[in-house]
Amino acid sequence: FSNSEFQTNAADLNIKITLTAVGAVSQAQTTFTDANVGSVTVAAQSPISAFAGNTLTYNPVTVNFAGQSGTCTATLSVSGLPSGASSGGFSPSSVSGLKGGFATSTLTVNTTAAIASGSYPFTVAATQGSTCDSPGHAANGGGTLAISAPPTFTSTDNATFAVGVAGSFLATASGFPTPTYSESGVLPNGMAWSSSSHTLSGTPTAGTTGTYPIIFTAANGILPDATQNFTLTIKSQAAISSVVAPADGYYRASQNLDFTVNYSENVTVSTTGGTPYINLTIGSNTRRASYVSGSGTSALVFRYPVANTDNAPGGIAAASPVVLNVGTIKDAFGNNAALTFSTVNAPGVIVDTTAPKAAITYSPNTAVNAGTSLVITATFTEAMAGSPVVEIAISGVNALSATNMTNVDSTHYTYTYIVGTGNGTDTVALSVGTDPAGNLITSAPTSGATFTVDNTAPGVPGTPNLTAASDTGSSTSDNITRINTPTFTVSATTGNTVTILDNGTPVGSAVAISGSATITTSVLSDGVHSSIKATQTDPAGNTSAQSGALSVTIDTVAPGTPSMPTVSPAPNEDGIISGTVSTTFSGTAEAGSTANIYDSASQTPLIAIGTCNACGNYSSTLATGLGTAGTHSITATATDTAGNVSASSGSLVLTVTGAVSAASIGKANDTSTTASTLVSPTVNVAVGNTIFVTVAMDPTSSTSNVTVADTGIGGSNTYTRDANETNPCASPCTTTNGVRTLVFSAPVTHALSGGTITVTFPSPVPFDKAATFITVNGLVQPISPSQVGISKDQSHTAIGNSSTPNSGNTATTGQADELLLGAIGFDDRQANTNSFDGFTPLTMSQTGGGSQGAGVTIQPEYEVVHSGGAYAASASMNKSAMWAAAIVTYKIVTPTIVSILRADASSTDPNALVHFTVTFSEPVATPDAEDFTLAETGMTGSTIGTVTPSSGFNAVYTLPVTIGTTTPNDTHTVGLNYNDDPDVTLDQNGIPLFGSGMTTIVGGVLVGGVTCPGTTLNSVVFPAVPAACGAAYTVKADAATTLILNSVTANSVPYGSTGAVTFAATLTRNDSSAGVVGATINFTVDGAGSYSATTGDGGVATFTTYNPSALSVSIHNVQASFTAATVGGTSYLGNTSGNLTLTVAKATPTVTVTDPMPTYDGSSHTAIASAVGVDGHTAVTGSFAFTYDGSGTPPTNAKTSYAVVASFTSTDPNYKGTSGNGFLTIKQATPTVTVTPYSVTYDG
Repeated sequence: FSNSEFQTNAADLNIKITLTAVGAVSQAQTTFTDANVGSVTVAAQSPISAFAGNTLTYNPVTVNFAGQSGTCTATLSVSGLPSGASSGGFSPSSVSGLKGGFATSTLTVNTTAAIASGSYPFTVAATQGSTCDSPGHAANGGGTLAISAPPTFTSTDNATFAVGVAGSFLATASGFPTPTYSESGVLPNGMAWSSSSHTLSGTPTAGTTGTYPIIFTAANGILPDATQNFTLTIKSQAAISSVVAPADGYYRASQNLDFTVNYSENVTVSTTGGTPYINLTIGSNTRRASYVSGSGTSALVFRYPVANTDNAPGGIAAASPVVLNVGTIKDAFGNNAALTFSTVNAPGVIVDTTAPKAAITYSPNTAVNAGTSLVITATFTEAMAGSPVVEIAISGVNALSATNMTNVDSTHYTYTYIVGTGNGTDTVALSVGTDPAGNLITSAPTSGATFTVDNTAPGVPGTPNLTAASDTGSSTSDNITRINTPTFTVSATTGNTVTILDNGTPVGSAVAISGSATITTSVLSDGVHSSIKATQTDPAGNTSAQSGALSVTIDTVAPGTPSMPTVSPAPNEDGIISGTVSTTFSGTAEAGSTANIYDSASQTPLIAIGTCNACGNYSSTLATGLGTAGTHSITATATDTAGNVSASSGSLVLTVTGAVSAASIGKANDTSTTASTLVSPTVNVAVGNTIFVTVAMDPTSSTSNVTVADTGIGGSNTYTRDANETNPCASPCTTTNGVRTLVFSAPVTHALSGGTITVTFPSPVPFDKAATFITVNGLVQPISPSQVGISKDQSHTAIGNSSTPNSGNTATTGQADELLLGAIGFDDRQANTNSFDGFTPLTMSQTGGGSQGAGVTIQPEYEVVHSGGAYAASASMNKSAMWAAAIVTYKIVTPTIVSILRADASSTDPNALVHFTVTFSEPVATPDAEDFTLAETGMTGSTIGTVTPSSGFNAVYTLPVTIGTTTPNDTHTVGLNYNDDPDVTLDQNGIPLFGSGMTTIVGGVLVGGVTCPGTTLNSVVFPAVPAACGAAYTVKADAATTLILNSVTANSVPYGSTGAVTFAATLTRNDSSAGVVGATINFTVDGAGSYSATTGDGGVATFTTYNPSALSVSIHNVQASFTAATVGGTSYLGNTSGNLTLTVAKATPTVTVTDPMPTYDGSSHTAIASAVGVDGHTAVTGSFAFTYDGSGTPPTNAKTSYAVVASFTSTDPNYKGTSGNGFLTIKQATPTVTVTPYSVTYDG
């Protein structure tokens, strides 16, 4: 392209344009100019500022003729001036120029005072004349007219903000140029000023309410600056003071729930964006109460119309906050009002949109017959309004028009209907009534809409039959029974009520099930009842004719109590009997009755003896004997034809050796406040046993002193109360609740023969009380403080209300062999034990049917243990009840050794036969020789012979001992000590000597010069009474000696001395003072070393080569000793001399003074000294002090010899201080001679 290819026109821009073509590997480029060759341009005019009314001059206005080809004349004009401004013309009004040339002119603009300040653009045009390239074409240039004015504030001089609400205020002012803004004054917390946006904004904080004077300033360089006194007011936010719920009452569907939200000041509501609302809780639903009125006031109303599905029987609630929902709530100043409020609960605003319904019930709830007063009850699903009254109508066999029912309460209405004749079904319908919200009831009942009318009598039932369980005694089919409330079965129609008649009088009834009725009658009198018949009545009340008759005999009188059994062969005086020999029991009982013998608490007879003869005597033999070791309580009962069982006879207590056990010997109970005692049956209990009594009683006498005594031979045994626990009754306390449990024990020191045990209750006497009496073999109270076994050891009690009583654990028992006795008292006479945890139950005692409240039960239990531990008594019962539980542990008396004594004269000869008598605290199985040990002193070879008696259980045994031979010693004795070996010595109850777990006695204690091998037995310090440390026989002894240390020479040596020291001692016989020749004497220094010498003439032994160099500086003890030995065919006793001393004194070290021979240098000089020990080379520690020619000051001047004395003070404990002499030479120094040059002038 080239420029010639384009035609010029007025739209040409006069710019250069470059075109570029780009290929894959190269490019080409060309340029062209879009030029108006005849163009004229006008330069833009710079703004000129002036006040209104002034004349403005623009000079120069420049015209560019760059695009003209020749001379061009252009005419100038102006347009776009604002109102109040006019052109004063151009000077000159037209200009000329050549291509590339310029021309100028001056524009004058006139303004009036009315023109507003500001910036006004205008246009200057140059129109080409006829000589120009583009005649008539105008070129435009810009200009600006600026009218200045000082600032003036246009915004208000106050604003109000609310605490906690964000807001802003824009300060504005007029004037040109645009002003800038500033602020002065104190702003409240939370507010800030922005100069750039001239805005006051922020959120006032709490505590800033009040007025704040502020000054705003606007400046634009045109004076004067504008100022404004501005008042900022901070007020409290418009707050919700209360929200008032609708009035209490019932609301049904479509009724309005109006909530009034009260503000602290008038507020304005805008719903332009959306309508504010409050969230409501109506039942399980969330609903909205929307704003409906109140804008411009302080009370806004929010409304919710109840929907059909709304129900709120417990009231409604409104929850904070008010939800704006795009709407607004503002105060009079435009600040947002607060929206939060406390949750409003309105339990009295009941929303009920459900129609009430009723369920119908009938009384009687069966088919009914004519004349029956049928009570019809309507039970509504909600409370009903009192008016209108609910009405009932009946249709069917009988008819009843709508009739008012009787209002029983808000949800129950009744109507009594007299049933008419006929058979069939009647239907019930309801009408009229409403609930409090006005919802009308539903006519059809939700249940029980019909009832049956039945006027037909049933058929005759079967003849009554006495059940086998009620037909007690020897036969289950003879219709003779001891039960006076017997049970009969009668065949009848299922669902009908069967009635038993005794000679026409009803005595019991029951409903037939599966074609049969089982009826238990009321109490029938003793005797023959010959007319037992039955009738049946159907549910409608129609009764049949009477059945056939049955004759029944009632006998409730028990036989008399049989005598206490006697036994053959008879037991010994302690009640002990063999458990393996044939045993015969005899006694008397009611003639014709059946007698049974019982052992302890067993419910199964030990012997079923059979029918007593006409005289009432019985006797039978137990061929295998009682068998089980322990305590046996033997009682007898008698049973008549009707099954009545007599009271148990008194207890015959027998003991089979080999184990400790417990047995019940009777029980007693009472239900009155007149009887202040409980008495056991008669019992036989031998000395050596222990009696226990467990008691349960009403707690009203829990502070009284209940006591126990018996009729032992020679007086009552002494009973102690070992446990006492009360489960207190509820307040107010009566005799019908709560229980107290007691445990008593007494060692039998007075035998009971046909005796009794009595529990006495002081006033106030408890109404309900029960006791069980127990005996145990092998327990006694302490005989003396030295007795290892004691009675009561540990105990623990607890209370509760459950079916699982538990006493809680005791502390650890004091020994291994103990009896654990548990007692659980229940506030219920029908409590029965299902199981025990390791314990054996004893006889339970309960109050009878005359109990007040639930009555009481006492359940004792026991266990024998053979290891120490913490124990608890517990049980599992058939029901829950208040209980008080106790456990007491009793130490079983364990056999001990009372003494081991000499049976012969004490002084004896070697090889002689002597005897020892060993006494035990109770009979034990025969010990053997290995159960003893000989304590020999100065003897050897003594032996134990065969123990007598050689079998059975005995308390005293004799042991023969053959004395051995003597050995050298001061004394010669042979003693006998107990030293149990692994074959344990047992008593008759199987308890080992010193208790379970003890098989060996170890340790030692000096008793009478004999070392006894025993200190600890079953955690009991032993021998507190050293019974197992036997007496000793004295055996003739060997010759005694005297040993004297004669001398130690030299008896004082310096430290480190190697000179020999001599020891000398003399050994003589005590009986003749003659020296013992040939004996070895040992010398020791300070108990160490062994320096031996042999005695010579006169018994003198001398050791001459003792080297003391190893001894420290001190006084050392030298001693001589002689060990028992046979010398020259004679046995001598050993001996030890007294002490002599060997003194080791401090040594003197050697001090050497050395002359260092220094040269005089003007300073002081010292000599050198050293100290060494007795070996000539080991330095001795210490310090030196020097004198020089007698002066303690080190010399300075030269001298051939200063006399030096070095005084040494030792710090070594084995050396003393000393001194040494020497000399110190200070040699003369050689001076330096200097010759100084000197020049003078010859002067002749």
